[in-house]
Amino acid sequence: MKIHYATSDFKYLKPLPACFLLMLFLSISSYAQVSGIVFNDFNANGTKENTATYNEVDMAGVVVNATNPAGAALTVAYTGGGTSTNTTGNYTVTGGTAGQIRLEFVMPDSYTFASSGASGGTTVMFPSGIAQNLAVNYPQDYSQASPNLILPCYVGGALTGPNKTYPAIVKFGYFGSSGTISGDANGIPTPY
Repeated sequence: MKIHYATSDFKYLKPLPACFLLMLFLSISSYAQVSGIVFNDFNANGTKENTATYNEVDMAGVVVNATNPAGAALTVAYTGGGTSTNTTGNYTVTGGTAGQIRLEFVMPDSYTFASSGASGGTTVMFPSGIAQNLAVNYPQDYSQASPNLILPCYVGGALTGPNKTYPAIVKFGYFGSSGTISGDANGIPTPY
């Protein structure tokens, strides 16, 4: 037995794919992921730059805590696995509703801090979109562990007088083991 359908019998099925796509989009957007990169912001402008002037590397060792409005923890995944960001600085939060996620960034030590306020983020954020980077500074990126101090020396007398060999600028280590400046046998500081 053969069944014949009139073409008008399918007129109610045409809008079905559009409705299905709309429902799928709404369900995906309401549980959108938040992801981003934690990076060293060397010029403190809040924007990740990798140019000939700045090569702002990503920050490892940052833990991202994410919660929903009720305070329940959300799932945070890091590139390469683990329990904190690796050298790529990437993280992804899943399970929350877009615009209703609280992020807290826990730095690897007390010397690392968010670098640029609103433009670079702060260590506690409520992202409105699905992308949220954090720009950080680490002061040791700009100085060695024991920096040298350089001071001018003012010596009385004419430039051609008996004190002409005394140095005008001296340097010494910040974490020197004594309170004296190294110098020659007469106590004259070592010139820089």
